[in-house]
Amino acid sequence: SRSAGKLLLATVKGDVHDIGKNIVSVVLSCNNYEIVDLGVMVPAEKIIERALEVGADAIGLSGLITPSLEEMVNVAQELERREIKLPLLVGGATTSEVHAAVKIATKYSGSVVHVKDASKAAGVLSSLLGNSSSDYIAEMRRRYEILREQHSSSAKKDNYISLESARANKFIWDGWVAPPPAKHGLQEFHDIDFDSVVKYIDWTFFFFAWKMSGRYPAILEDPVKGAEAKKLMADALIYLEEMKHKNLVSIDGVCGVFQAVSLGDDIEVWPADAGSTAGREAAAVAAASGLRAGAASGPAPLRLCFLRNQEKKQDAPNLSLADFIAPARSEGQAAGGAPGTTGRLAAPARLAAPDHLGAFVVTARLDEQRCAAYKEDDYASIMIKILADRLAEAAAEWIHHKMRSEIWGFSPSESLSLEQMFKADYQGIRPAPGYPACPEHTEKGKLFSLLEAQKRIGVSLTESFTMVPAASVSAYVFAHPKSAYFNVGKIGDDQLRDYANRKGMTPEEAAIWLTPNMNN
Repeated sequence: SRSAGKLLLATVKGDVHDIGKNIVSVVLSCNNYEIVDLGVMVPAEKIIERALEVGADAIGLSGLITPSLEEMVNVAQELERREIKLPLLVGGATTSEVHAAVKIATKYSGSVVHVKDASKAAGVLSSLLGNSSSDYIAEMRRRYEILREQHSSSAKKDNYISLESARANKFIWDGWVAPPPAKHGLQEFHDIDFDSVVKYIDWTFFFFAWKMSGRYPAILEDPVKGAEAKKLMADALIYLEEMKHKNLVSIDGVCGVFQAVSLGDDIEVWPADAGSTAGREAAAVAAASGLRAGAASGPAPLRLCFLRNQEKKQDAPNLSLADFIAPARSEGQAAGGAPGTTGRLAAPARLAAPDHLGAFVVTARLDEQRCAAYKEDDYASIMIKILADRLAEAAAEWIHHKMRSEIWGFSPSESLSLEQMFKADYQGIRPAPGYPACPEHTEKGKLFSLLEAQKRIGVSLTESFTMVPAASVSAYVFAHPKSAYFNVGKIGDDQLRDYANRKGMTPEEAAIWLTPNMNN
């Protein structure tokens, strides 16, 4: 049948995630569009050159992580510089219609359209390339102009407070100190038992990856989606068996628990190999007592930088993850630990022992050679990648449980159901770099250094701090009974400057990594 048009697709430079893009490719192919897929980590120059070379009617950009937003702007600017006016479609988990309107469309005089999900792609392309395209483009330009006006008015700072005021309203450390780990040093896990990990899969997010909203297992009985959900589930179980018996995936992890102390909105941690345990403890206690570098002998700590929520609050603190680690100089009063939790109370002026912070990296690495047999089968290829993502998330649940109950052992008698674990009913939290409580991705580099992730389990970072393999998860582990997940949200220029200074960046550099968090 006659081609409806030709679309060039690419995941932008620095990003390795392509499941959403691959689903779009399949959907559009079924609607008679020719697809030229350049894959992942594609620089702007290559995208533009290939689009011209193949005679593309439009360009589709995909990205999952925050830095990809800036790279999409870069592609738009390069198209503008070269006076190319191909329609530009953008999509992916980190993208939004507001970002497309405010950051991309203002840099490009061609058409820019945000595509929310794969099901909308064919309709958008049809409107952009069809006989009434000029009407659609004019309508989108008006819509994006309205979005820019709304964004400008909503960016008022009335609902935000200064960084100084936010710090004055921090969570006051209550004297609770995490116990030392039962197992010291870095703990490596290779070829983790497949079935042990599979049982930790949260199937709700499997369906979400296929753009089917609804909680598992209720979705299986949904009057509209139920039949399709059951078929997907049955297929998934078949493919999981294949992945297991054909060794298509290996699941690996590394974790550690490190002596730590907070300094304002930062946390200093002592690497596992930095001298003797006694030396690390002496240095950490010295820091906790208010002594700085040089005041005590011992290894140099690694400083992790965090952000603080600046929203105006009524009866709640303005949180930073650093609040959940004992401070160098306590501002709190010693208070009782939460019932049923292990840990010690420290005198508020001086710690008798350091606090601790955990961290882990896990991966579900697909064997490229063995998976090559599925390359020509779009459905199988996408299914296997989605399942690898689910296995990585399940491995995160597995290793976090192991840390709580055995390796760190601050919750040794935990007896939670899987459903309770999925609802995070356990003691502590495991926030991941790039997510709401710690949205800035470059800190991932320090976490990887701390865990020796590349050396130990072969997980690396791209220039945009995307993890490779794509099916990987990294996180900090906090043990404090009152630690909680939260959203840093929008930050002011005062915090941007402060954070940039602590990171050794210019404010302009830091702003690139914090694009979605900037209150402007």
